Amino acid sequence: MVSELFGINHYEQKVIFRLDWFPSFVHQFSFVIFTWLVLDRRYLWFSVCFWFVLNILFELGQAMPSEYIDYFPKIFADYFSHGTYDHDDMLAIVVATIIAYVVMIKYQK
Repeated sequence: MVSELFGINHYEQKVIFRLDWFPSFVHQFSFVIFTWLVLDRRYLWFSVCFWFVLNILFELGQAMPSEYIDYFPKIFADYFSHGTYDHDDMLAIVVATIIAYVVMIKYQK
């Protein structure tokens, strides 16, 4: 009843705070830290740059127009065509990278 009053049907609830970006954040943060730890805490910039560039490229690939997707190998083309680009994911990747970098600086050998 109240939702009808405000023009919102119960199937289309408006969400003020979403956590759609959280998996991207956790993925980026954990892979940067894990790679750094596996490399014996020596290659800080490699861990940061490698995962940042890789995740940004894959996120941008999801925004690519369909006519360009066929130029990529099938495994990438399938990922790009079935994925959904989201600005929140891009922001999560940037923020997670910065936080991971700060953590790594604090615990560097």
